[in-house]
Amino acid sequence: MVAAGIRDLLPTRSAATDAEKDIATQVYDSDVVQNAIEKLNDFKIDSTAVRVQKVDTQFPDSPATVSEPSAIKKHQSLEYYWIGKRDRGDHKQLCWLKVKTDPQGRPWHTSVMYTS
Repeated sequence: MVAAGIRDLLPTRSAATDAEKDIATQVYDSDVVQNAIEKLNDFKIDSTAVRVQKVDTQFPDSPATVSEPSAIKKHQSLEYYWIGKRDRGDHKQLCWLKVKTDPQGRPWHTSVMYTS
């Protein structure tokens, strides 16, 4: 019962459309993404997105969302992923750049994960 309730709160991910995948180059070229890449010292980021997915987040019913017709009940976004590589002597390190955009592909959040 509790697990089902928690699951209902989690965003759902689905495959992006071809049109959403096609704007990956524009997302990559945006100032937000280029500024994030500049901070990734020595990482060579391949400009081809390795993954694009659609994210839907349904907000739970609350007094505000039930009684207010203009309340936001759902949030949609796209996530774009790129891989970067760098050499540290005889050690290779990878990074995973994630860019979250609105449904039209305007970036608003970046995050990076690294291998050790």
